[in-house]
Amino acid sequence: MNELRISADCHLLEPPDLFVSRLPAGLRERAARVQVDDDYMHFIIPGAGTETLSLYRDTQSHVVTHGDMSLEQRQKHLMADGVWGELIHPNLGSFAFVPDGEMAFAQARVYNDYLIEFFGGHLGRHKPTALIPLNDPDQAVAEIERVAGMGLEGLMFPAVSPIRYASPALDRVWAAAQANGMVACFHVGGGTHGQPADEKMARLMTRISGGEGYEAAAVHANRLRAETQGSVVAQQNLADLIGTGVLERYPDLHFIAVEFNAYWLAGFMAGMDKAYTLGIGQDVAAPYAHSGVYDPGRAPDDQPTMFLRFALNDKWPYPLRPSDYVRRQVHLTFMDDPGAIALRHYTGVEAIVWGSDYPHHEATWPRSEDALEKQFAGVPDEDRKAMTGGTISKLFKFEIPAAV
Repeated sequence: MNELRISADCHLLEPPDLFVSRLPAGLRERAARVQVDDDYMHFIIPGAGTETLSLYRDTQSHVVTHGDMSLEQRQKHLMADGVWGELIHPNLGSFAFVPDGEMAFAQARVYNDYLIEFFGGHLGRHKPTALIPLNDPDQAVAEIERVAGMGLEGLMFPAVSPIRYASPALDRVWAAAQANGMVACFHVGGGTHGQPADEKMARLMTRISGGEGYEAAAVHANRLRAETQGSVVAQQNLADLIGTGVLERYPDLHFIAVEFNAYWLAGFMAGMDKAYTLGIGQDVAAPYAHSGVYDPGRAPDDQPTMFLRFALNDKWPYPLRPSDYVRRQVHLTFMDDPGAIALRHYTGVEAIVWGSDYPHHEATWPRSEDALEKQFAGVPDEDRKAMTGGTISKLFKFEIPAAV
């Protein structure tokens, strides 16, 4: 098959001391950093309010400690995996979303400058997303306008935002993104680094190894909970964006939820529609449809804390249904997700886009060809091409050579 393959989920391997070496002197002690020891990478994030240590032993650490992190080597890895172009998200940079706004924006500016240093002159093929903290909407707008002027097309917002995505305070952020023709992204785990390290590690170890007694017996249940509930953050963000009319007010602004999987999207879309569908038997005006807190000190017809339970079901305020906004402006990345592919007729093919997650250990890289052939067996070429590169190439200005 002649297929243009563009990964919507790749990661940059930044220099381990990117922030420590480039931030203003007064901020360096609180900078996110990587310490390398043999094949281990130690992510240290003092800027999160408590020092957090994460340990990795995987393909990314091997590349950092023993490999070549040049752009040329990166292209060789991608081409060997059958990938021509890529959308690139932060690695160390994801730890820049800290509660301290001064620190968050200082690290974001350093990271965004480095993107141009590393990929400058090659932005037709490599599309890095610029870090945009949301601690301060005005600073976020200023950074959006700055990186747009640098030629970047994608924005990386925190998945767990200090300002809820439903807040009107972020309207000027979304307006700036649309006005500059940019694509908004948020990645699993982004913005979660204010939690104490010992709490995070305890939860991780419980999922992996169980514990004593009941906890040991529940290890597989814990694993299923962790894996299937990971999409909740993405669902909350999308419900906020759709429910407050952001996608209605900014119809040209697209959002990509990165690495949350996509198998859940069809049910989520149906669930949002159901929230505003008056069902058979749901009589809005019937006395039994009242719910709430009854005040016995007031007259039966004077109960301000009682409400008609189904009155909102048919009062959706926007011209499109929630699911239609998803089909028009929302995209989810997947790696190996046959459920999402099977449900593409409901979600819309353009709602799901493939990513290899290069060079992480959970990636399909370096065996993406095998993963894709298995998942796309029996899928029409037109649908497959849209998911493995066609949709992303429409969202971003890839300079595709005629030979590809």
